[in-house]
Amino acid sequence: MWSLLRVCAVLALGFIALNGYAADVAIKKLYKSKWLQLETENFIVLTDAKEKQAKDMALELEHFRHFTAFLLGYEQHPLNQKVPVILAKNRSSFKSMGFFDNLAGIFVQNHGYVIFARADGFKSSAQGKGNWGRAVVLHELMHLLVNNSSLEFARPFWYNEGIAEYFGTYLEKDGHVILGDMSVLGDRFYTMLTRNGGGFEGIDSESLLKTRQADLEFHEKMNNQQSREYSKFYARSAAVVHYLNSDPARRQQLYRYLALIDKGHSVDDSFAYIFEMSYAEFDKNVADYIFGKYVLARTFPIGPGGIEFPETSYTVRKVPQRESMETLFGKIMMLPRNIVSDEDRENMYQDLEKIYPDFFAQKE
Repeated sequence: MWSLLRVCAVLALGFIALNGYAADVAIKKLYKSKWLQLETENFIVLTDAKEKQAKDMALELEHFRHFTAFLLGYEQHPLNQKVPVILAKNRSSFKSMGFFDNLAGIFVQNHGYVIFARADGFKSSAQGKGNWGRAVVLHELMHLLVNNSSLEFARPFWYNEGIAEYFGTYLEKDGHVILGDMSVLGDRFYTMLTRNGGGFEGIDSESLLKTRQADLEFHEKMNNQQSREYSKFYARSAAVVHYLNSDPARRQQLYRYLALIDKGHSVDDSFAYIFEMSYAEFDKNVADYIFGKYVLARTFPIGPGGIEFPETSYTVRKVPQRESMETLFGKIMMLPRNIVSDEDRENMYQDLEKIYPDFFAQKE
């Protein structure tokens, strides 16, 4: 089960040092933007991007939700609300919400849930191209879908992040869904290059499988080494999940391993029983696969006999400034204080009251 407050932050692909600080929430800039709301059966997207970008993303989110349940064989428990997505049109707009300059997306669960993401670089899957914008959105959504599923096995930290990275590669191309494409995910592995650039560091699956979320806390004052280790954790998790999903027998090993962990067995005992090899041997197998000549993507035909996506309808409307600011304020307030500090919140209150003197009085 997740804690009351869960934050999953995804770095822009590649190694980026997080040695900056969170930006102030730029209320005046957000107020001057024009906001649209696009609503489907399961999602509500508030965006300052163009309508086509919001439409493409919302339809893809519906397809993605259907596909994950189809592939993993689970049912989605009913949500108490449609999934809210705040889609910023670019880095500048995203930073105006108070985010670190190097963040590309974030999922927050705190008395509700919300996905924040950047639209720049996002392309419709119909174009059949991998790109980091869509990968970030799908990564974040995967966390919510897995958490809201009927799956009955353990979901340790490495698996949560690895499966989100893996499903973030989702593409629709030439009448097929493609999963595991490396055109975006491959950039993750730059963090694993050795210092001299002559090869890649080891997977170190033993420490990976034993890492808890509390062991790798994300914060804006990370030094270069901490940032590198944080990014490497994503790369190592993605490598192990990709490897285990590349073959039906390995996928069964993965699920059997997670089932044993769920029953309270130790990492060491579960690993030895399921994989029947040492951690070092497993590391070599993963490295040979992920850094080898061929990395296998999985393909699924779309249409009769394959994946049949339900028809998706949507509505779109321009959102009045007052309503957009009320929505943004409520969602930004869900962010943890290492992103939006108490001082930032106080400044946000003051800026909102300058625009709408009765903004808070109306809510009392």
